[in-house]
Amino acid sequence: MKNIKKSQEEMIGFVMIIILVSVISVILLGIAIRRDPQIREDARINSFLYSMMGVTSDCQTSPEFVLDYRSLLEKCYEGGGTCLDDREICNVLDEVSQELLEVYFRGRREELEGYAYEIYLEDEEIYSFDKGNLSGSIRGGAASIPYRGGNIYLELEVYS
Repeated sequence: MKNIKKSQEEMIGFVMIIILVSVISVILLGIAIRRDPQIREDARINSFLYSMMGVTSDCQTSPEFVLDYRSLLEKCYEGGGTCLDDREICNVLDEVSQELLEVYFRGRREELEGYAYEIYLEDEEIYSFDKGNLSGSIRGGAASIPYRGGNIYLELEVYS
């Protein structure tokens, strides 16, 4: 009789452990499913962002000086100004950014749903732009450039 009772207690204990493990597994699975999609870092996007710094715009601030992309960023953050042809520097930054992104994505074979591009200094947004459907799997990249004791950050997220 004692053996039967001991066996029943062991079976109940085993069933309780199985139920406890099942409940914990369901909770962890629910948390994993609800989490925001992970951004996979893409080296090509990082390289593209760093290469943007050397692109020269058509904005001249003097007859001898043409602004490159990095200079456009810095001038726009500092309050803008105008090119010799009276265009606002921040508007030129917008035009050049959109042109570069369009050219970059034109040559990509993968399905592109949309993208989000953001430039900020520490926590202050300088510029942002997005296009298309911003859902699905995300690949992204980032670049940073030193600026007066801080960093200007460029981030690009690509949705497919």
